[in-house]
Amino acid sequence: MSKDKIISNEDIYKSDYENRILTQTDLYEIFPFGKTKVRALIASGSLPLIKIGKDYITSWNVLEDWIRDNIGKEIYL
Repeated sequence: MSKDKIISNEDIYKSDYENRILTQTDLYEIFPFGKTKVRALIASGSLPLIKIGKDYITSWNVLEDWIRDNIGKEIYL
């Protein structure tokens, strides 16, 4: 008899959220500072983004890894 893992709604939500594609507008809401600094981060190439036409996207997982990798560092814009 195989035991199937029961997946909770919380696991599904967490998985969906972690794999979510974020837009530039999402970044404005996520970061605790103004649009000007977010735009400066984008222009500097510091953020892990993909540029598609005039738009930028990333995923929550990639952004979270970038934040984790930069904890304790100072980013000059």
